[in-house]
Amino acid sequence: MVNYRIIRVAAALPVLVLAIYLHGACAPALAESKPVPEATRLPAPERLVAIGDLHGRLDQARKALSKAGAINDQDQWIGGKLVVVITGDFTDRGDDEIAIVDLFDKLQPQADKAGGALLVMNGNHEVMNANLQFWAVTPKGYSTFKERYDGKVDLTLPDVKSRPPVQRWRAAAFRPGGPFAVKLSRYPFVLIVGDTVFVHGGLSPDHVRYGVDRLNRELAGWLSGKTDSVAEVLTDRSSPIWLRDFAKDPDAGDCKLLAETLDLLKVKRMVVGHTIHERISSSCENGIWKIDTGMNPAYFGGPVEVLEIKGSEVKVIR
Repeated sequence: MVNYRIIRVAAALPVLVLAIYLHGACAPALAESKPVPEATRLPAPERLVAIGDLHGRLDQARKALSKAGAINDQDQWIGGKLVVVITGDFTDRGDDEIAIVDLFDKLQPQADKAGGALLVMNGNHEVMNANLQFWAVTPKGYSTFKERYDGKVDLTLPDVKSRPPVQRWRAAAFRPGGPFAVKLSRYPFVLIVGDTVFVHGGLSPDHVRYGVDRLNRELAGWLSGKTDSVAEVLTDRSSPIWLRDFAKDPDAGDCKLLAETLDLLKVKRMVVGHTIHERISSSCENGIWKIDTGMNPAYFGGPVEVLEIKGSEVKVIR
């Protein structure tokens, strides 16, 4: 039985160590020689479900996880060997960011014990907050951080003290090395499960050539406070958390680049959040699936939908 818990620490592991671990867990070993580095890769489960942007709404998180067959109404894992991937942007625009991460923390060991997994990824809003960019924070998004972290964080740090008083607890918790940022450092940028690559915004051939394991390691190092800065490739508008080229209205050129990315990674499809659509949909002959339906009712009012992958069959659970 594969232990999917490895993904929560994989970003901090050297690629060779990860390959050995997965091989020992009866998963396919990473190829020894590739023209470009591979992403963190896990074997395909019997059933895989992807959930898009939750944006601070615990009620929508529960609905999506319930729709996926992952939890009951007591927030207990009932998914068995189900693997759920959440593609980032669970922060901002809603009041329940801490409660959502608490739910993740509660469910992950339950899923592990059952032989399944809840795999959480970072999106652009998580990285924005670590950069202390708070333009999408609700008033309760400040007060809940004060309630949780009062007396537990250093409010005298220069980048914290310079913030308006109401923001300081959030800033101290979210800044790289802060307790909330350290939690986020466990979540990757890019993840491959079976023949599907998951990323918040999009992944280009250039990102693959840069090294997606490298992206994961560098993000984890920065969020955890072990490195002082993060490469521009992780944060600029063409980074994996911001790229929209494949998700908006991809033309033939975009689809060709997507196909190149998939070929380099030896996968069949890419699943992304970030770009809102009325319903979950696909483009480029099902090469990309777009799962952000704008589930936060205060901002977008989109439907709660999830994407299910079973073998070669991909379908939307509406």
